[in-house]
Amino acid sequence: MSTFTFFSLAQAVGLAVSVAPLLFVPGPTNTLLLASGLKVGFRKSLKLTLAELLGYLLAIPAWGAIVYHFSSQNGPVISVIRVCCGLYLAWVAWKLWHDRELVSAGSVQVVTFRRLFLATLMNPKAFLFAVSLFPSSAFFAIDDLISSLSVFSLVLVPAGLFWISLGSVFYRSAQGGFAKGRAQKAASLVLFTFASLMIMSPFTANAHH
Repeated sequence: MSTFTFFSLAQAVGLAVSVAPLLFVPGPTNTLLLASGLKVGFRKSLKLTLAELLGYLLAIPAWGAIVYHFSSQNGPVISVIRVCCGLYLAWVAWKLWHDRELVSAGSVQVVTFRRLFLATLMNPKAFLFAVSLFPSSAFFAIDDLISSLSVFSLVLVPAGLFWISLGSVFYRSAQGGFAKGRAQKAASLVLFTFASLMIMSPFTANAHH
């Protein structure tokens, strides 16, 4: 009977240091966490960290399986998935820009659990984690996969809370809807930039070949 082997301390610290910068920098999911903290404050946004965690825990192994097991025979599949993810993020950006309810004084939380989960599932960062930062052994050995995802989760939670906290600072300090509306539109532009890069990436890659 085989026994479970977790990463060594050096491996765990190395992975944590590798994924932390990408988790903390602005991106589609962090933008929505910021928007939620801005809209409804810290406490009501806490559940969204679970949506983010679930999204990444599904997306990263899926990307790893595609890249390491299927992409050698189905190269165009990667390009199609990138374009589809980009189109979805563009739709999220459009909704964020035009949805006036997000900046009203109402209590409806526009950045829903489902929306943040789907945005994380299609977040280009998940692809980068799978192909660049996670050890390739994570997608061939279950022990390494569990170890990698455990370390990743320990870094993800404080990163998500940081972005919610940042939004909640504006939630407490912004006077009226004007400042919130400007922050909402800035968040929308960030999302649209990520979406554009994803949609164009297959075409720019082909242009360089």
